[in-house]
Amino acid sequence: MKADIEKLTTTQKETLYNSPIYVALFIAFADDEIDEKEKSEIFKLMHIKTFSEKNETVKEIYDVVDKDLLVRFDTIFRSLPNDKILRTNFITEKIAGLNPILKTFQNHAAVSFYNSLKNFAVHVAKVSGGIWGVQQISDTEKIILNLEMLENPFKEV
Repeated sequence: MKADIEKLTTTQKETLYNSPIYVALFIAFADDEIDEKEKSEIFKLMHIKTFSEKNETVKEIYDVVDKDLLVRFDTIFRSLPNDKILRTNFITEKIAGLNPILKTFQNHAAVSFYNSLKNFAVHVAKVSGGIWGVQQISDTEKIILNLEMLENPFKEV
C-alpha cells in the first residue's frame, strides 16, 4: 500500500529506493568487476520489475527507481569504495539498512519486497552467463545470493 511508503522519512525512502541498486551491485561485484553488459542487463531487469511485480507497493518501488535509474545508479556507483572489502562492507550496510524499514510495512508488502530482492539477485547473477553460458551463476555468487544481511520480514499474525 502507498501508506507504507508515505509514512517513511526522506532518508528511509532513499534507502528503500536505492536497495535494488545496492543488491544488483552486491551481486555484480562478486567477481570484483562490473562491465557495461552487466549494467545494461541490470537496467533491463529493473525495468521488467516495474510491470512484473504483483504487489502494488513493490511495483511502486520499482516504478520510482526506474524513473531515474541511470542517474541513481551512476551516483551510487561513483560513491563506492574502490577496495573490494570496503566496497562489500559498504554495500552490505546499505542493504541491511532496509531491515528496520521493512518492519514498518504491512506483512504482505514487506515479504513481497524481500522475496523480490532475492529473486532480483538471482537474475542479476545470471547476467554474466559464466563460461560459454555453462555456469550461469558463479560459485562466489552462489554463496552471497541468499543476501544474509536482509532479515526475513515475515511476521506471525
